[in-house]
Amino acid sequence: MKRTVAFLLAGVILASAGAAPGAEAKPEEDETLPRPLKGQTADYYASLARVHAAFGHYEVAEKLHLRALEVERDPAEKQKLSFELVDRIYMRAGRWDKAAAELLRTLSLVDKGDVDRLRKYHLARAMALAEAGRPDEQVKEIETVVALSRNEREKHRAYQRLHVVLKAHGWLKDRVRQYEAHVEKHPDDKDMLRMLAGVYHGTGLLALPGRAIEKYEQILKFAPDDVDACERLARLYVGTKERDKSLAMHEHLMRVNPDRFDLYFNDGASLFGVANDEKAIAWAKKVLKDHPGRAVVLLRIARIHNGEQEYAEAIEYYGKAIAATKPHVQKLQMYLSLIDCQIAAEKYIEAEKTCREALALRILSPSVQRRVRNLLNRARERQGKPPEK
Repeated sequence: MKRTVAFLLAGVILASAGAAPGAEAKPEEDETLPRPLKGQTADYYASLARVHAAFGHYEVAEKLHLRALEVERDPAEKQKLSFELVDRIYMRAGRWDKAAAELLRTLSLVDKGDVDRLRKYHLARAMALAEAGRPDEQVKEIETVVALSRNEREKHRAYQRLHVVLKAHGWLKDRVRQYEAHVEKHPDDKDMLRMLAGVYHGTGLLALPGRAIEKYEQILKFAPDDVDACERLARLYVGTKERDKSLAMHEHLMRVNPDRFDLYFNDGASLFGVANDEKAIAWAKKVLKDHPGRAVVLLRIARIHNGEQEYAEAIEYYGKAIAATKPHVQKLQMYLSLIDCQIAAEKYIEAEKTCREALALRILSPSVQRRVRNLLNRARERQGKPPEK
């Protein structure tokens, strides 16, 4: 209701407003503009502009917003008004050339140290230029965003955006030739090698994983412990069906980046699928030899043996995995699997003991408690003992 009243009020005030907007119109030269009361600021015009923009009356809204910009004296507020003109009016109305032009004013009002805002406005201008069909200028704006990147993540995303645009216009291969010429002269430029690899393997780009592998392998020649290059190679080798190389890279990563040991091991173990249990166990035991006591490896070996109904071996490795695991919550499922194996192997005395250890964890939900007690009574029954309540 308030919005409707405001709109009607604005419509009455601007009843004669139908002329084409003038970007730099002086108030005394444009009788269609309302007159604010004494002491009112640019907010008066901006508020009216928002009402008209909300109802799609973009020509009137533009005129009012330009008047607000003219009246406003504070640079920070002027910057906000300028971007609002782009965002609320020009972009919604599909006036992309005007949006691109206004964003130049927006950028001129930004403090040069405000990198986040500069990146935001340059990205917005790149989008407006794309919609306006001005790809050359769009590319320059994205290159500016690259230059404003403060870390590798920001730069990587900006380059991805740039390369997608270059490919869309058939310019990517020319840019790749420039990158390749650079690494010929500077073969140890990790950033450029990484970028080239990303172009060769990036989503929607050149789809040449073999070339990406070459670049990452080139990085490892002078930086063998580069985690990013190793992680990407581990995945790329899978795509090129070089499982042994991928496994070797996973093993290397376990050594150089132990904080992510469990992730690397599980990723490597998944390469065996379900039909290579013998090889999977051999690889897991090889890893265990280099990294003794790793619960994730012990648990994997136990599960494979369990699946093959090799209960004695499964019991051994479940026991070791439990001993190597500190958080009680993580032990719970291991205990349940161990108890199942002990009962299947007819080791009822051991199963009873394991049940009591599991119940001592005191983190069991009522349903899990019932399950463990049922297993306990089954183990006791097989020994000829009465059930416990």
